[in-house]
Amino acid sequence: MVEVMVTSLLDSYSKPILKYLKRKEFLVLVVCGAAFLLGIPNVMQVGIYVFQLMDHYTAIVSIMFLAFFEVIGVCWLYGVKRLSSNLEEMTGKRPNIFFRACWWVICPVLITVILVFSVIQFKPARYENYVYPPWAQGVGWLIALASIIWIPIAAVHKLWVLPGSFTEVIYTLCFGNRCSRQSGILAILGVCMIIFMAMTFVIFGNQDQKQTETKKLLDSLSSSVTFLQSDQQNKQRNFVNKQDQKQSETERSLDSLKSSVQSDQQNRQRDIESLSSSLSDLRSSISNLTSSVVITFKKQDQKQTETERSLDSLKSSVQSDQQNKQRDLESLKSSLNDLKRSVSDLASSVASLSSQQQTSEERVMNALKELASNTSAKKTDVSVPNCKSGWITYESSCFFFSNNQVNWSEARDYCKEQGALLLKIQDNDKEWAFLNAQTTNTLFWVGLTDQTTGNWRWADETPYIMNKE
Repeated sequence: MVEVMVTSLLDSYSKPILKYLKRKEFLVLVVCGAAFLLGIPNVMQVGIYVFQLMDHYTAIVSIMFLAFFEVIGVCWLYGVKRLSSNLEEMTGKRPNIFFRACWWVICPVLITVILVFSVIQFKPARYENYVYPPWAQGVGWLIALASIIWIPIAAVHKLWVLPGSFTEVIYTLCFGNRCSRQSGILAILGVCMIIFMAMTFVIFGNQDQKQTETKKLLDSLSSSVTFLQSDQQNKQRNFVNKQDQKQSETERSLDSLKSSVQSDQQNRQRDIESLSSSLSDLRSSISNLTSSVVITFKKQDQKQTETERSLDSLKSSVQSDQQNKQRDLESLKSSLNDLKRSVSDLASSVASLSSQQQTSEERVMNALKELASNTSAKKTDVSVPNCKSGWITYESSCFFFSNNQVNWSEARDYCKEQGALLLKIQDNDKEWAFLNAQTTNTLFWVGLTDQTTGNWRWADETPYIMNKE
């Protein structure tokens, strides 16, 4: 491109250029510098918008117009015969019938069809969801006309400078030899260009009218969306109020449950205290019984001693009564054994009562522990995740709402750097209410795209399913 520009300038204005710049290299430097300055906007933040505007109006409009009139000028006005003769002079071989058919019929028809459909289906420039304003559309048309306006200007200039009236000039171009063939071709091309441009502007005018109607429809849709948003906000407020009421009722229920648990604990504590007092009374009774048994044993020992003394003193004199005394002694021993067995049974009964008391205490303590664990379980329903600073915790997830204005791709990359994903909207009324509360009067990106497969999918590669209820 630089060489084409430099060669064109030197061919047309070599003397004034070399007069000031002296050498061709300086002209190349000037052209490269101008191209550098013109290309700076393309590498700035708005570069993609400038590039899209230039690409749209040069690729769709300028290139198709120039290609159409070049094909018409060469194949029909200059003529396939002359072109074939020129190629035969240069190569020594005349082109075959296939190439001549392409030049005469196929190429013009294809270019004409492509140009007509590109004009009919023409849409104003846009980049993703951004629609260029009217002044930017005007700049785009100036860029497009900068390369094609010279054809009708040159045609008008040729018609103006040729001698004779306009009718004579047209007649001469079609049938006479007063003007060169090149001038005639250029003039006819210019007239065709003017007619075609007029038709193009009529079509574009109709498209602008349709675009205006579309804008009106979009405005009405936006008003409907605003109404729906206000309705949604009202529903959200009602939902929040209901949630607050339910939460207050839940808190009251928890308070009543706590009070009942506390009263139950107090009652159980009183029962335990009464049971402890009963146990202490039982222990004192057992101790008294033991002391009485000891006293009885002492008395029996004393009686036995006295009996032995009596037996020793009366042994010699009362031998006849010895057997009776012996029977009395045996009966006394049996009574003593019975008394010992009674004391043993009483001790086992006391031990059994003590074990039952301990079992009752263990059951009471286990019930208290289970009640405390149930109460603590009700207080901790949901585990709270550990979120980063600046993130918002909701249920078991962390949310981050950024105020930076970036496009969808940058937002997706930022979330990946944070180890997260763009928002996936779940079928959850509570989470939807939370998101609406956080994004009121603010626009945010969500993780929904069709760039990968052409179908709408979430950022975690799960398909998007529309809720038709």
